[in-house]
Order: sequence, then structure tokens, then C-alpha cells
Amino acid sequence: MPAPSGSGKTHFVQDQAGKTWVDGDDLWLLTAALPGGSWWLEPLDRRVELEARADIVTQEARRFDFWIVGVSNTWLRPDAVVIPKLRTQLSYLSHRDKQAYDGGFAGDQKEQILAQRKWFAR
Repeated sequence: MPAPSGSGKTHFVQDQAGKTWVDGDDLWLLTAALPGGSWWLEPLDRRVELEARADIVTQEARRFDFWIVGVSNTWLRPDAVVIPKLRTQLSYLSHRDKQAYDGGFAGDQKEQILAQRKWFAR
């Protein structure tokens, strides 16, 4: 299930009652589908390449009945897409920027945030 950067995915996975959902970021880093560091700031063609690798890992994990929530998605058809209200997402990003930044877009990257929301809305 894809959702844009800063929409609460990591918080959702960490605070879930039953450990049903897996954070895609953890899975993709563990399998080296995505590199460490700020890969989301790479040029678009490189991001698409990396996210396609994440799609392959996600596809295989789903065959084993894993439930994945993350931001990376290029060609794999998701079961659902979550796009919070922009005001909510910006509030989450502001909190994350101040408290525990763990990667992804920052609150001051509004142009990139809006472009990503448009991508997920497709």
C-alpha cells in the first residue's frame, strides 16, 4: 500500500496492535533494493530505477502474504493508496522535521510533496 512521504507510514507500522504490516523502507533497505542515504533526492530517472527495484521486492513479499506499506511504487499495482489531506500531511512533516527526522521529503519541499501527491493520485 503506497502513501506519500510524511503521511504517517512508519508511525502506523510501529504503533500497530498486531504486527501485520511491514514498513517498506525497512524491507527495501534490508534487501538492498534501495540504497541508504537520501536516494529520493536523486534525479527522476534514478529514482524510478530504484523504486522499480523496490516493486520487485514488494511483489515477491506479497507472494508470501506480507502486507507492505511504503512510498516506493512505479509499476506494481497497489491494493490501496493512502493520500492524507494536504494539511494533515504538512502537519506530520512539520512534527517529523522537529522531532525525529527519519528520511523522506521535509516540510519545506512543498513542490516535491505536491508532485508526489499527484503521482499517487494517478
